[in-house]
Amino acid sequence: MISMHQGCFEYRQQQPIFSDLSFHLKKGETLSILGPNGVGKTTLVKCLLGFQRLKSGTIEFDGQPLTSIPPRQF
Repeated sequence: MISMHQGCFEYRQQQPIFSDLSFHLKKGETLSILGPNGVGKTTLVKCLLGFQRLKSGTIEFDGQPLTSIPPRQF
């Protein structure tokens, strides 16, 4: 299970790439990320993989916050 609750990311202050983004995926479900170039699709994936940190909000894997999972375990 993967979920994001009110996720927000910005490279510069006051210029969010995405904000207030929430979703919940159960095992076996699929998420498609669609949109034109430059709107934050890759940035969202980088946040989900832990390569970028959200400005606010949380990402959880199986109910555990991403920030509390050791990189080797993740």
